[in-house]
Amino acid sequence: MTTRPRVWLDCETVSLDPDRRAWEVALIHRGANDPSTDTEWSWFVNIDDLDLPSTADPEALEIGGFWRRHPQAAEVPLIGRLAGVVPDLPATAPEGAVWSERTVMSVAASWTKGKAIIHGSNPAFDMHTLAPRMAVHGIVPEWYYRGLDVADRAAGWLAGAGRPVPTNEQGDEKSDLIAAACGLALQAYERHTALGDCRLFRDLWDVIQEPPARPDADALAALVADIEIMLNQRTGHAHTRPGIWDPDNRPGKANTVCVECAARRRVRAWLDGQAPAESFTAARAAVRAVFERSNEYFGGDTVEELDAVLDGALAEYADKAAGSFRRENEALFTGAATPNVQFVTLKDLLTVTSALREVLGFEGTPVATEIVDAMRAERAAAGSPS
Repeated sequence: MTTRPRVWLDCETVSLDPDRRAWEVALIHRGANDPSTDTEWSWFVNIDDLDLPSTADPEALEIGGFWRRHPQAAEVPLIGRLAGVVPDLPATAPEGAVWSERTVMSVAASWTKGKAIIHGSNPAFDMHTLAPRMAVHGIVPEWYYRGLDVADRAAGWLAGAGRPVPTNEQGDEKSDLIAAACGLALQAYERHTALGDCRLFRDLWDVIQEPPARPDADALAALVADIEIMLNQRTGHAHTRPGIWDPDNRPGKANTVCVECAARRRVRAWLDGQAPAESFTAARAAVRAVFERSNEYFGGDTVEELDAVLDGALAEYADKAAGSFRRENEALFTGAATPNVQFVTLKDLLTVTSALREVLGFEGTPVATEIVDAMRAERAAAGSPS
């Protein structure tokens, strides 16, 4: 967390030329000592300080809504670069005060002191608009030298969430599209007004301070991997629990298996994609249903304890996966498995992970697959069959 003030700054300019001037300036100041309070300012610059017939680009004025919004728009002489322009003026001149350029530059400089970090969409444009005009009036800005592009940060936030960064037909990343993809309603903001743009990128910044929600497929893959670890544990129990119908019975057969074996088989069938869940919520419900009658498998007495076990497994998966698989399957790995203890085989694990990739459309490499690949390489190096 920075100790510097944050300032969202935006200018509506008379052109995109290097010597451009701002006809509207706005900022939102958020102090480092009181980040819960934002102070908003917005100013129109007096047309006497803009020399519009010599400096203005008609298209730039149109984009920013100069003719509709500037209180002095009707007074601008349509000569020079503005010759032939037919402005779309409102029936009544908009209300609002106008300020000398010197005053606007001075007040803007005072609100960006203390190495304030300038935020916005392409904030360098606004900083390079104001700094030369401040210099004309003998003002030296004291903002932090590096601006913070909120739209770029938001694009990274989307990418980190596994979500596409939107582009226009030309393939360009546009700030409006990015803000909408992050969940902001653009119609709530007065776009291409200086203060409206400041508010949009202030709110976008606040949105991306929270970790992005992971897609359901990621959560489901993590849950499945954790259940798989449980299945990978040794199953050398005494088979003394009440027998139930063997789910693998063929017609005419009446074999029974213990509750624990049946539960494992049901989960294995689900993992293999025979009954794939559509989302993380459905996955949790499916697992609860499988183990509801045999939750002693987890050492608990209630379904709530099952939930706690699943939550704990999710949190610990990254640390446990490799060590748990290797430890529980050490005898298989060394070829010293005893007849009375069952271990998950490499074939079983490969079947599960390949099914998961297909069911979830998972493009990355699951941790379990990485473990298997590493084990196969070690065994091949040792001269053992895989």
